[in-house]
Order: sequence, then structure tokens, then C-alpha cells
Amino acid sequence: MIHALFSPNSPFAARSYLGRVAPAELRAELFGLFALSGKATAFAGPFLVGWVTWLTGSQRVGMGVIVVFFVLGFAMTLTLPKADTRRRHSPP
Repeated sequence: MIHALFSPNSPFAARSYLGRVAPAELRAELFGLFALSGKATAFAGPFLVGWVTWLTGSQRVGMGVIVVFFVLGFAMTLTLPKADTRRRHSPP
């Protein structure tokens, strides 16, 4: 239930955060990597759920992969640098 409340906004928040913390000279490359990682995880998640379900014969254990992904994602989020929340003004 909690996931359903916050999940739809997470891609927008991630892009906004990336735009604030990425150095200007690397921004295009980092947004490309961001897009690639989204495609890879869209494939890896269902693949691993199916593989673990097949391996163990239990859908319950297979769906446990999702919990592992959430825990790993949360742990990685804790290592991110704090974004500068002040507005950047570009010189005229």
C-alpha cells in the first residue's frame, strides 16, 4: 500500500535529483546511463522473479526477490550525496 502511494512519483524525483547533483559536463552521459539502467532493471526484475520461482517451485519465494530489490535500493539511496536545494542562477 505504501509503495503504491509513492512509486508513481519516483522516476520524476530521480530525474530532478540527477539534474541537481550531476556536473554540467557529465549531465548528458549520466542521463543516458539513467535511461539504460531503467531498461536493464525492467528486464532483470521479472527475469529474476521468474527464475527464483522456477528454481524453488514457490511463487512466495520468487516474489521475495522484489523485497530484496527494495532493500538494496534503499541501502544505495542512503549513500547518495545531498542535493543542493538552492536555485542555481546562470549568469546572463
